[in-house]
Amino acid sequence: MKLFEGYDAIAAGGGGTLALKSDKTLWFWGWDGQGTLGDGVDEKITTPKQVGTNVVAIAAGYGHYLALRDNGDLFAWGYNDYGQVGDGSFSTRLDPVQIGFNFIAVSAGYAHSMAIKADGSLWTWGWNASGQLGTGTTTNEIAPVKIGTGFNMIAAGGSHSMAVKSVGTLWTWGENQGGQLGDGSTTDSWEPKQISFPVE
Repeated sequence: MKLFEGYDAIAAGGGGTLALKSDKTLWFWGWDGQGTLGDGVDEKITTPKQVGTNVVAIAAGYGHYLALRDNGDLFAWGYNDYGQVGDGSFSTRLDPVQIGFNFIAVSAGYAHSMAIKADGSLWTWGWNASGQLGTGTTTNEIAPVKIGTGFNMIAAGGSHSMAVKSVGTLWTWGENQGGQLGDGSTTDSWEPKQISFPVE
């Protein structure tokens, strides 16, 4: 068997794994109960299988996946019981559905998703029990909701979220029982909160 080389990105979900090669091909292996990119089949894949092309960024949640193509088109598939796929439904998607365009970054939590557009706007959707979408509520969202502008980096935890603005400021929100927001408390935040670091 030929070993694979030239990986640019990897992402591990609840039962499946994504890998992105430098030629922009997308590969998947693991349990395919949530569907892989473009094949719509429920099976276990024990060796890497090519499932997409022209992909430049990937993210894996517990059972849903995000793939960003080089033209800015964003696709998602997999479990969708909280709206984490973002297609306006709660239906599990075995095939990818296009969620939007002009995106430059993606991240996936346990059952929520985040993405940044080329204009710096930040969009979130999916599970929101702890306010991890940053919308100011705990209502789940089945389609992307814009929550701010000026962002260039994102990271989704299990039930909390982080983002960095282009000016360098760090913002966090969502579940905070373990102090994961870094705001000096253990209180959940339903909206992005700027985090300050100690002066050295």
